[in-house]
Parts: sequence; structure tokens; C-alpha cells
Amino acid sequence: MQEQVAEMAAMLQELKRRQEEELNSLRFYRQDELSVMIDDELVDEQPPVDERAETLAAL
Repeated sequence: MQEQVAEMAAMLQELKRRQEEELNSLRFYRQDELSVMIDDELVDEQPPVDERAETLAAL
């Protein structure tokens, strides 16, 4: 039982560490810096309704 608790604590620490890394990377970028990475030609393009439904079906 102690081993399981220790393993779960280690997994939780790892998850928290990863989450903190992700949050730090999100904080690093500003909105104007993120917009540089977006292709302006693709911003308004949306797939047809049928394609969107197929894409979400796997979720």
C-alpha cells in the first residue's frame, strides 16, 4: 500500500511539473508574438461542415 501511494505521489509530481512547464511556455509568448505564427490566408478558411464532423468523430 505504501508503495502505491509513493508511486501515485511521484506521478502527481511529474504531472504538476509538466503542467507548470506548459503554463510557463504559454506565459512566455505574448499575443502579438503568437499572431506572427499564424498564416493570414488560413485564418478565415474553415473546412466544409461534413469535414469538420469527420474530424471531431474520432474524439
